[in-house]
Amino acid sequence: RTATRWAGLYVDHVAFPQAARAGDLPFVPFVEDREHLKLEEVRYWASWNEAARLPHLYHFDSIPHLLSLLAGTSLEDLRRTSIAMQRFHSQQLVEVVEFWRDGLLSVVSRQAGGFSQQIGADLAG
Repeated sequence: RTATRWAGLYVDHVAFPQAARAGDLPFVPFVEDREHLKLEEVRYWASWNEAARLPHLYHFDSIPHLLSLLAGTSLEDLRRTSIAMQRFHSQQLVEVVEFWRDGLLSVVSRQAGGFSQQIGADLAG
């Protein structure tokens, strides 16, 4: 059985008319029946999963293919891949922390500015 986070979305969970239309997409991101998923649709939406788009991953189509990849990959190559993954994760962590810090500071400074203006208006009035 194929599982994906998209399987939890049903058309009746979203209440807008365009939900059931695919538009330019080959498949709608909602399923009618999560027990009987269509493999083509699952593969398409799974390819948009963040983990599937990360660098330095080894992709395989089956267990025999995975075992073949492992048998043909040296420990040194696996170590280099692991180091590259760690480096990428560290870079992403810095970017994410900076993004949220800047966003929070922006919100807080706007709220503080409005609060200061309100106090000034109260004191003047």
